[in-house]
Amino acid sequence: MTIEPRLSSYRDTQLAGYMKELRGMVKPMPRAKAALDRVEQRLKYLFRVLEAWDASHARQAETLLRLGNIPGANTAALMIFDDRMRIDLLSRAWIGGDADAGERLAEAIELEREVLQ
Repeated sequence: MTIEPRLSSYRDTQLAGYMKELRGMVKPMPRAKAALDRVEQRLKYLFRVLEAWDASHARQAETLLRLGNIPGANTAALMIFDDRMRIDLLSRAWIGGDADAGERLAEAIELEREVLQ
């Protein structure tokens, strides 16, 4: 699987809607429009940083998976902000649950029965 970061854009439709509404409101105000343009450029820069962070950790997780280091891949995948990318990698880097959980649950149920009697 090839991990491709999303194009720099607003990650949610709500933020994109707010920015569009703001652009419309400040259109007749040159100074406010210039300030909003600077804010937008900064937001786009921050999104690029986040996407680079995600891509870097996804590459690291993929490499660790190929090397068979499942716990390391799991740790790298947990550091990814993008939900879809993180879930995909975590599903392949599953460390597993508690092997003794079933036995402890059965024991707890049995103890509960004894207490209730």
